[in-house]
This record gives sequence, C-alpha cells and structure tokens, in this order.
Amino acid sequence: MTIQTPQVAFNTQPAPIGDLKSAIRGRIPGRMQVFPVFSVIVFFVFTWALYSLAYQVPSWLGYLSIWNVVTLVVYILAFALCESAIVLSFVLLLCLVVPARYFKEIFIAQGSAIVVVLSGVALLVQYNFPLLYSLGFWQSIVIILLFLVALAAIVWLFACLIRRFSRLQSLLEALATRMVVFGYFYFTFGLLSLAVVLVRIIF
Repeated sequence: MTIQTPQVAFNTQPAPIGDLKSAIRGRIPGRMQVFPVFSVIVFFVFTWALYSLAYQVPSWLGYLSIWNVVTLVVYILAFALCESAIVLSFVLLLCLVVPARYFKEIFIAQGSAIVVVLSGVALLVQYNFPLLYSLGFWQSIVIILLFLVALAAIVWLFACLIRRFSRLQSLLEALATRMVVFGYFYFTFGLLSLAVVLVRIIF
C-alpha cells in the first residue's frame, strides 16, 4: 500500500512591503541628483539664518556671555540643518506623488526651482506670521489647500518650461551644481552643531 504525502504549495511571490519599497526607490532619484537640490536648500536656509544672526548677535552681546551667545548660534545652526532636511523631505514627497516626467526626470532643475518658490513662501509667512496666526481653523485649511493647488500648478508650469527651453534646464542645473560647495560647507557646520546639541541634551 502506497501512502501519498500531501504536496504543500509555497507562495514564492514577493511580499507587498518589498514591492512598496522597490516602487518608492524607483520614484526617488539618486544621490548625485538629490545633493545639488539639497545644496540649494541648505544655501537658502543657512544664509537666512546667518543673516538673522548678524542682527541678533550684537544685541545678545549686551546682556549675554560669549559662551551663551556661541551656544545660541550652535542651536540655530542645528535647527537650520533640521529645517533643511524637512524641506528636502517635502521635495522628495512631491517627486513621489508627481508623475516622473514632470519631476523625477528633471529633478535637479525642477527641484531647484521649487526650492526657490518655497523660500519665497517661507519669507512671506515669516513677515505675515501675526496675520496668519490670527486666522481661524477653516481659514487656515483654505489657505493650505490654495497653496497646494498653486504648488501643483507651479510644478506643471516649471516642467513645461524646463522641457521646452533646454537652456533653462541647463542654467538651473548649473546653478544647483555650483551650490554643492556651499552644501558641503553648511552641511558640515550644521552637522557639527547638531552633534553638540545632542551631546548637551544627553549629558
């Protein structure tokens, strides 16, 4: 008498999580494309932080010790690095949700242009913060939705202009590439400042 053993079927299909990771990696550009855009972000954020410090440090020296002033500068530079990382995350999120032909395929030029727009919006928010703070909940929601709609239109407009005028793409990419020097410089100072802040918090 022959005893037949049941055949067990194994699922050889990849896990959905692995598919999701692969899909995300396929939508995000490589480091060589990301860092020039990050350098543009770092340039704007750190330059504005240093510009603000140039006005604040003289007044701080009137009632704070040198060590306290240095500590404040370190905290501001560390915060600038974190702010730059947040902006880069937002740009990469746009790259994920926007079709590749409108963003990923022209990431350096498109990302740099969007960073300039976001920097202008940040300045407007800073100068009009008391007015924005006084808005109600639904008014704030409407402004955020209008901003997202305007940003989508700007992404589409920049993509059309960059694809139509190759010189514009070359110009944006050249400017972003030249910002890499500032990117390394500011990133190093920001990273050192962040390390000092973490050491002070832990110890």
